[in-house]
Amino acid sequence: MTPDSSGLIDDAKRRGFVHYRQLAALRSDDLDEVLHQLDRFAVEIVADPSPTSHSDSDEPADEPLQVYLREVAKVPRLTPEDELQLMAAGGGQPQRQLVEANLFRVVAIARHYRRPGFHLLDLIQQGNEGLLQAAGTFQPAHGYNFPIYAAFCIHRSLHGLITNPPEKVVPVHLR
Repeated sequence: MTPDSSGLIDDAKRRGFVHYRQLAALRSDDLDEVLHQLDRFAVEIVADPSPTSHSDSDEPADEPLQVYLREVAKVPRLTPEDELQLMAAGGGQPQRQLVEANLFRVVAIARHYRRPGFHLLDLIQQGNEGLLQAAGTFQPAHGYNFPIYAAFCIHRSLHGLITNPPEKVVPVHLR
């Protein structure tokens, strides 16, 4: 971990929150460790308080990603005790809360699967499918905690996308 990353973690522990833009500036190698440390110290990731101005130089393809990341940053984290309570409650709403609270894990993992020809939003979408599968099949009695099982399912889903990419749809008039 770089000194910038450890300084960010110390500052976030002191304040109790960190802005998403600070995390976006980190190297992808450090992001997983920083997210783990922030989760361990129950540091909240918040969107920037000031509205961002969109200049003409911004790429339109990045705008949906930024909107998604801002929304993910607004969702509060769950403690392990909260996760167990949601698992015990069962049903649709607790499962939805569990999935929403773990969307940041999908983003962190999907960043490692960037390849030419794969947009980050497509990778995040595939990772979200893995997260949904994890939430539907998780069994706490097996001894694993949900974040570890979710990470496994997200990795498996993304690996499947990379090894078996979907065929591109070509309109008939271009064939």
